[in-house]
Amino acid sequence: MSVLLDEPLLGDKPDHPLGETALKGNLGHRSGCDGRIRADRLARVGLKQARKIAARYAAGATLLQLATSYGLGVICIRRIVVNQGRIIRPPGTLKRPSKA
Repeated sequence: MSVLLDEPLLGDKPDHPLGETALKGNLGHRSGCDGRIRADRLARVGLKQARKIAARYAAGATLLQLATSYGLGVICIRRIVVNQGRIIRPPGTLKRPSKA
């Protein structure tokens, strides 16, 4: 897994609900999350909310704080932050504009 941010993941905390799964998570994982949160949760994050998440991270919030307050996985939040608020939708959920 390539680390794109200098903030480490949750470390060895198997008792923590996100600890082990976040470590096993992968930025290229199909659900785009930490395995416990399904793809539809990520697809429901709108562009406005994604920008808010990116702004809160820039203001100093940690990935874990954002994950708990938005009910998403750490990997999910990490992807949103890395993409500066541009939402990355999982495969199959991309809404394409109709050709008019």
